[in-house]
Order: sequence, then structure tokens, then C-alpha cells
Amino acid sequence: MSTIQKYWRKHALQMAEFKSGYCVIPLVVCKDGFEMSVQASGGHYCAPRDLVRSGAYSHWEVAAGENEPDPLGRYRSHDGIYAMVPTEVIDAIIAEHGGLDSDK
Repeated sequence: MSTIQKYWRKHALQMAEFKSGYCVIPLVVCKDGFEMSVQASGGHYCAPRDLVRSGAYSHWEVAAGENEPDPLGRYRSHDGIYAMVPTEVIDAIIAEHGGLDSDK
């Protein structure tokens, strides 16, 4: 299981909204302070486009704001949203920023 899949599963399963088919997990915060929103559920631009209890998504919806990492540019959808970003790209961005900050 990838870094982002583990993170999603850890947080999504605790969300009250999980049972509705839609949930929003906390921002991903990396050790160097970089933050991004990485989401997947029935209402996000992800694959599969459903709520997957295992967190085994292959593609995710990302919002990175002003500090957009280079690899995200090709997935730009609208309003700073990046649609259908592959798991491998997200894991690479997290690694590039020193990994997840477990204290945040």
C-alpha cells in the first residue's frame, strides 16, 4: 500500500461522513512544511469514483494552491484542482518534500 493510500485510510475511516459515500480528510503536511489537499471518495475526481474502504485508489483529486509542484501541472482541471492524479505522482511529491510530518 502506498504512502497516500495509508494516510487516506488512517483518516477516512475515522470520519463520520464516511458512511454517506463522501468524506474529506485533513491536509497532507510534509516534513518541509509543504501542504496539499489529497481527496478521494464519491464526490471527487478520483478512480475509482466511489468510496473504497481499503483506500486503494489509483488516482486522486489534489489541491496544492500557490505552491503547485511541477508534476501536477498536467492534471490541472479548474480553480486550482488537479484531477485524476496517479498515486505514484502523489507519493513522489510527498517523498520530494521529506515524507509525511507525523506530528501534524
